[in-house]
Amino acid sequence: MQLKQKLLYVALGILLALAWQFGSQLIPKHAIAEHHEKKTNSIKVIYSLNYPLGKKAEYLEWVKSVGASLQAPQELKRIASYDNYYGTNPHRLVEFEFESMVDATKYFEREEFRKIVEDIPNHASDSSVNYFVLRGDYAKH
Repeated sequence: MQLKQKLLYVALGILLALAWQFGSQLIPKHAIAEHHEKKTNSIKVIYSLNYPLGKKAEYLEWVKSVGASLQAPQELKRIASYDNYYGTNPHRLVEFEFESMVDATKYFEREEFRKIVEDIPNHASDSSVNYFVLRGDYAKH
């Protein structure tokens, strides 16, 4: 390869590197951070529980009495409940969705929610809670 051609490739490489460096500085860093936070920090909290033997109707009445309290706070993005189609354990899942762990923590620290959680053993034979972070590896657009 001739010297002029080598110098041209080196100069072109330097120009591309400089363009990339300056271009990346023009993108607001907070915009990248916000996008990253929404992608990686969306939180789902899943409560799974079983109805006491023969007391599903009583549980559903209790849910009606506390449902408005659960839905009201603005930190909550979405709430949904599911009954197990086959009636096996767990009988029910309750799904809470939040934009971030900060929102989830604020929501669960509310006094009205803590009272409801403390009352769960009076309406379910057993329960558990799991926290999940949204990942982008399965995405349908």
